[in-house]
Amino acid sequence: MGDEILKEVGTRLQQQVRAEDTVARLGVEFMILLEQLHHQEDASRVSEKILKAIELPIMAGDQHYTVTASVGVSIYPDDGVTGDELIRNADTAMYSAKEQGKNKYQFYSAEFTAKAMRQLSIESDLRRALERNEFELYYQPQCSLKDGSIVGMEALIRWNHPERVCRAGCFLGAAEESGLMVALDRWVFAAACRQCREWIDAGITSVRMSVNISGGQINQGHLVEMISDVLKETGVT
Repeated sequence: MGDEILKEVGTRLQQQVRAEDTVARLGVEFMILLEQLHHQEDASRVSEKILKAIELPIMAGDQHYTVTASVGVSIYPDDGVTGDELIRNADTAMYSAKEQGKNKYQFYSAEFTAKAMRQLSIESDLRRALERNEFELYYQPQCSLKDGSIVGMEALIRWNHPERVCRAGCFLGAAEESGLMVALDRWVFAAACRQCREWIDAGITSVRMSVNISGGQINQGHLVEMISDVLKETGVT
């Protein structure tokens, strides 16, 4: 079924370009080589035609299917002088188009590569941070509106990066994208439970602890098991 849909997509792509242009299928993606374009607007018009053609319902078997596409555009020689460079940069632009939503096209920008390199650097630093225990929890008081007394604490993660202290918003997105969020969730929960144990041992037993858990941790399906294991490890009941 999937192959039938891809064949139909390929046919529609051929219909949107000129005879001298090239359409090639690379797995589940397509590459189009447009020759002798004189203006960037020409590539924009072709991209718009492609998106409109692909979003029309496709008949496969006895059912209609609706598909969408994301188009990345790189231009010779501004975005590369070799085939590999042009394909790589068009691919980078395509992922940027995907981030904007369905049925979008995007021209390549050097900023995309710089952004990707920054992302890789952050992900690498995050992995080392977990190994080196560079994270720390700050505790934000939760106060009673009735008398102002402290009734709870919210555990907020901070990263003691070698260059600066980073708030959660600076790195949680990268942790999600790199698959580190589940490990980070466990670290936060364990650290919060250890702090709870210290407070209990010091006679402070009336303060609730709030911990933020990511959607990825919940979707993984092992949340209850993780909580149970950490509670046993830290002696918190």
